[in-house]
Amino acid sequence: DVGFAEIGRGLDEVRAIDAALLRVADGSYGVCETCDKPIDVKRLTLTPQALRCIDCQTIFERTHFQKTGRTL
Repeated sequence: DVGFAEIGRGLDEVRAIDAALLRVADGSYGVCETCDKPIDVKRLTLTPQALRCIDCQTIFERTHFQKTGRTL
């Protein structure tokens, strides 16, 4: 089960990187998909596939994720 979870995370990361490369190609890379403001360069350095600025990502995580009580 842990192996499958690792494969899934790896696949998700590859897909996110591919999507970031498409955003580079179309000129939308580095722009928050929620507020349309530039994503801070420090954030992009740490997370090049980031879709949102840190403020919008924080709100997204608070409103879209719930603790399920499950851990690996």
